[in-house]
Amino acid sequence: MSQQTGVLDMTFKAAADLQSYQYRIVYVSAADSVTFATSATTVAIGILQNDPDENEAAVVRVCGTSKIKMEDAESIGALVTASATGMGVSADTDKDWVIGTLLEAASAGDIVEILISSFKASI
Repeated sequence: MSQQTGVLDMTFKAAADLQSYQYRIVYVSAADSVTFATSATTVAIGILQNDPDENEAAVVRVCGTSKIKMEDAESIGALVTASATGMGVSADTDKDWVIGTLLEAASAGDIVEILISSFKASI
């Protein structure tokens, strides 16, 4: 993307080994710790920016734009929620927890740009 956007990153402790979960959706799993989201209804807070091991610092993008790893193909403008592995999928059910809106089209397995805006869908 060619735009310059302000972002907000927060640091938490990794509740588990997240070394394979960079650019996936995360939630606060315990006091001051995060792990990857496991469903569309998980109350996600942002997207993991690094690849921490358990108990290491996990940098989470909570505002602005981020890269996200997509599980399915989606088009620009799609509302995104978490799959069982924390990857992005289409938020298409009432009460899905949306993490943001895609700024690029994606194929399955792609890492693309997303605008973070976390809310519960009313579809």
